[in-house]
Amino acid sequence: MKTLVAILGFFFLVFVGYIGVTYLNTVATVATSPARVVTKTLETNNIISNYEWYFDTNAQFETRVTQLQNYKPILAGTSDATEKSRLNIEVMAVQTTCLALGNQYNANSVKLNDGLFKDWRLPKVLDVTRCN
Repeated sequence: MKTLVAILGFFFLVFVGYIGVTYLNTVATVATSPARVVTKTLETNNIISNYEWYFDTNAQFETRVTQLQNYKPILAGTSDATEKSRLNIEVMAVQTTCLALGNQYNANSVKLNDGLFKDWRLPKVLDVTRCN
């Protein structure tokens, strides 16, 4: 009987120890999370990646705006209904891409940990109304 109590007591202590270590690990993880976010944000690769992302996205956005402007005279000069329909589909695809790029750029611009690394020469936000 004493052996059974000793074995049960041992397993109880192991169980309580496991729960205690798990709990303390969780507390330690929660307590150090802000420091890990700051460390990740300020890593060199993250800074360079964010910096380049803004330039690339701005260039892609400006390319889509230019494409949309180039479609206007083509659409105006087309009288064939089938060709006009095909061109309208292309314009809608370019508009969708333009809006997606502009909205993503604008969303990332207001994020504290991403917007820190945007070059001062780039616009704070992109005017997505230019995608029309």
